[in-house]
Amino acid sequence: MKIRCEVLSVETTGDGLRVKWQGRGVRDAKWRPWSLGSFEIARTEVTLRAYHVGRVFVMDVVAR
Repeated sequence: MKIRCEVLSVETTGDGLRVKWQGRGVRDAKWRPWSLGSFEIARTEVTLRAYHVGRVFVMDVVAR
């Protein structure tokens, strides 16, 4: 499942970044409500530049 997301906030957590996002499935109808979520990634120069408020990205969720 692919989710089209927009970054709402980015917080530093020591050696990591906590990214809060909102989004909905790529194929979802426009009337479907936005989902909220967050994830934590390593804090590097690349991730500091890549994740900023307002950035749009697509998350691919795979069941294993």
